[in-house]
Amino acid sequence: MKSAFTLIEIIFVVTIISILAVVSIPKFMLGTNDADILKASKNLSTIISDVGMYYVANAKLADDIRTMTNVYLDDAGDKNSGYIVSAGKKCIKVIVKDENVFTRKPAHIKIEEGPSPDKSTKRCLDIMANKNVQNLRSLSFKYKIESLGRSTTHAIIEVESDVGEIALGYSAVE
Repeated sequence: MKSAFTLIEIIFVVTIISILAVVSIPKFMLGTNDADILKASKNLSTIISDVGMYYVANAKLADDIRTMTNVYLDDAGDKNSGYIVSAGKKCIKVIVKDENVFTRKPAHIKIEEGPSPDKSTKRCLDIMANKNVQNLRSLSFKYKIESLGRSTTHAIIEVESDVGEIALGYSAVE
């Protein structure tokens, strides 16, 4: 008697493996997509926290955003901004702006969508639709400016920043 597998046994094993692959591969792909979305969201929160702590500790911003955080940011053309990348796509642009001495607008971080065509990819759209990213992009802050009238009267005016701007030195991130 020979101890070998029959053709029917081999076909049966291949069929079972194929069924398992058909069921598990899409689930695995969904899991990696969800992980990338969560990673981008957490990286955004970490950048905001890191830059905020740097600003509070040093009472100024560094010349390069990359020296204020350990999160990888792809080059955006200047030292005050960078892109959060997911699956090779530049999905979120993070810009650090110093205090404006003329308008008295405090130092802040601005969160924008990545450049076209990256921002319209499914991965970037999913990241921008993430609840945490949407919450951070919906934030704004109020600051006061002094208005000089024609005479010697001064008025203090409260101004609201653009949506997607987070003031540094304040507890903006949970």
